[in-house]
Amino acid sequence: MTIIRQYSLPNCKLILHGLSSPTDNTSETRPRLSRLMNAECHFVGYPQPIVGGKEFFECLLQRVSQYAQEFLSGVSHPPSANTAAEVPMVELRRLDGNLHRLIVRNTPLDGDSQMKTDPTSPVELDLTTVQLFDLVEAVDQFFADSGTLPELSLQLKAIPKRYTKAEQSVTQRAIPVAVGVSGLAIAAIALFALPVPEVRRPLEPNPQESTETQSLSETERPPSAGQSPPQGVNTDTEGENTTIGEPGATIGQSNLQPNLVSPPSIDDPQEIERLQRELFAQINQAWVARINRTLVYRVTVASDGKIIDYEAVEDVTPEEEAPIPLSELRFQQVGPDPAEPQADMMVIFNHPAGPLEVRPWEN
Repeated sequence: MTIIRQYSLPNCKLILHGLSSPTDNTSETRPRLSRLMNAECHFVGYPQPIVGGKEFFECLLQRVSQYAQEFLSGVSHPPSANTAAEVPMVELRRLDGNLHRLIVRNTPLDGDSQMKTDPTSPVELDLTTVQLFDLVEAVDQFFADSGTLPELSLQLKAIPKRYTKAEQSVTQRAIPVAVGVSGLAIAAIALFALPVPEVRRPLEPNPQESTETQSLSETERPPSAGQSPPQGVNTDTEGENTTIGEPGATIGQSNLQPNLVSPPSIDDPQEIERLQRELFAQINQAWVARINRTLVYRVTVASDGKIIDYEAVEDVTPEEEAPIPLSELRFQQVGPDPAEPQADMMVIFNHPAGPLEVRPWEN
């Protein structure tokens, strides 16, 4: 039986076709894909996918991961001695602006609907940065899936320090030090020229002040039992509630309203796109059971990607909602945090087992 694994993102979709090994445990709900037959890579804007075998897929994983590290760090990987003279099957090049060229060589395929390549005419696709990082996210989802080709793993190694480039020259880095030393010397000269401040001893207290203090304390002394309180002072303490401000508004009867502050919403398009990818990844990995009909949910996520709340758009029975993994992925918090930004997403579980769709919620 052919096993299909699909890793979908808004601008890229990675589909793997393969078989399970006879030694695998057949009692598992989600069978393991152990032998890869072919891999398809679809991009928005290109009607035909790039298709290849296991060698193509391994080269794609290695080159995409390496290029993403180079793009984010700005440090190029040194060519190895084994691959320096060979032409890579998959290659990524940085173009001017917001474009990256994906080159695929020597991938013989059958069929009219697939891209055929040979060493003399490689396939070249110009990808935007958004499409590139959707491809990177699809590769990351594959590496996180332990039930698909477990023998393939991401190999990361540190780059020798001699290949890194200094951001500034030695002269530019020495300028702040020289300016700081010069400023310290100028400040020392200026402080040396200032006169020594004169220290004055505190004056002795004036006896007249103590007399005034004593008369003031006698004035503020409370009246004795035989004396009447000053005119205008209300000494009525029979009631427990003391009137403050407007009539009828008392301390004991005041009703304190709760602090109803709605949490701020996330409006940054890049932040919403990042949360959309993270929400898709965690739901797609946890959803394994089939459903009887298509279900739509409104899911609220925090800025760190955790699921805070969710609700079904239509009425759903407990039996229909049982295969949905939202209750397991929901973050259990003690109380609401009004200061934490949130974003609403529309999650569509298509009948019977996918594909999964995640898009921003439109009011």
